[in-house]
Amino acid sequence: MVAMLVASGKVEITPEKPMPMAGYALRKGRSVGTLDPLYAKALYLEEERPAVIISLDLVRVDNELYREIARKVSEILDLPKESVLVSATHTHSGPEVSTSFWNSVGLDENEVKLVEEYRNFLVERIGALVESLQPKSGELYAGSAEVRGVSSNRVSEDGPLDRECVFLFSEREAIALNFACHPTVLPAENRKFSGDLAGAIARLFESKFRTAMFLNGAAGNVSTRFTRRAQTPDEVLRLARLFYEQVAPSFGRAHRVSGAINVEWRNLKLKLREFPPVETVEKLERDALRRWKESVNAPLPVRRMLESNYLGVKILKRRLSLLESIESIDFRIAKMSIGRDLVALFVPAELFVEYQIAVKEASTYRYTMLVGYSNGYWGYVPYGETGDSTYEMAVSLVHPDEYDRILETLVELVKK
Repeated sequence: MVAMLVASGKVEITPEKPMPMAGYALRKGRSVGTLDPLYAKALYLEEERPAVIISLDLVRVDNELYREIARKVSEILDLPKESVLVSATHTHSGPEVSTSFWNSVGLDENEVKLVEEYRNFLVERIGALVESLQPKSGELYAGSAEVRGVSSNRVSEDGPLDRECVFLFSEREAIALNFACHPTVLPAENRKFSGDLAGAIARLFESKFRTAMFLNGAAGNVSTRFTRRAQTPDEVLRLARLFYEQVAPSFGRAHRVSGAINVEWRNLKLKLREFPPVETVEKLERDALRRWKESVNAPLPVRRMLESNYLGVKILKRRLSLLESIESIDFRIAKMSIGRDLVALFVPAELFVEYQIAVKEASTYRYTMLVGYSNGYWGYVPYGETGDSTYEMAVSLVHPDEYDRILETLVELVKK
């Protein structure tokens, strides 16, 4: 039997200059410091074939950035670009990394230059990280744990939720934690860089492992909206500790993972949804703004939901002219499997959690991960009869007719 080779490492990617930040359309001004460092992390696995998972403390990895990173990593490690999987934790307290369609706020000429400089810096840092990896024989283990009190369905408080954290680790070397939750505890008013909840969770697990990476799941409609008690660094730490205390005891019940590593890709060409004329969007924007302002005495989660809906329409209006250049969506799904023990699907979007639940129910593997925000970015993918009034639906590009095809493809991949 071929021995499993494992290597991991991390490198800091905190911007060296004040920058526009990503994640909140209402945030004003550039960054003003750092709460905690941002990192790029790498996990190299090889048995018969290699795979490299890169995790970034960023809000997204857009399509162009993924191609730049995959090209760099494949050149340095002399492996196919298809073996490189790149995911963002989806922190909303990191730097902006997109300059055309996906940027959270409008950028002036100087800010575009700052983002482009940061992207170059990021790719070089990732290159240095993977060049330093030294694969050694090791054993892999996988397991899962139920996590309560951290995540909530943010569209409907009693809506669907997947509380399972699936983890893959090599003792003392590295752990990858897959859990679906917008790691958004810190508010739009925060202008200091932070990995937010995902970063805090990783730091706690790095007391046991050289490298810990947070691989976010189908978190399109999942966040801490109804579980957080405040939007402060102390609350970030409280939720991170709650997560750690429920997952760490499960390591002793993990199973050894063995078998050949395989990475395959499936490409779907999806239809764009139909968008209303700008006059209609402007009316929707005025109505959403009025409802948000009138909610001043409403409970904080309700007010935050109304704020999100307003932002969704605001973002859509800004993007309407850019949508004319997009004819269809190249939706590329990557499947990484290790024997029949573990499968991970990497998806370039913010899927609603219902996809993750259905995929796990259909899977023929012992452990199943669904990793969002990976290998590109196409925004939100709602599920079923999602109402048009939600923020996620307002900004989604995917035609509702395509939801079933996405689900069918994901289910097919975990049944093979």
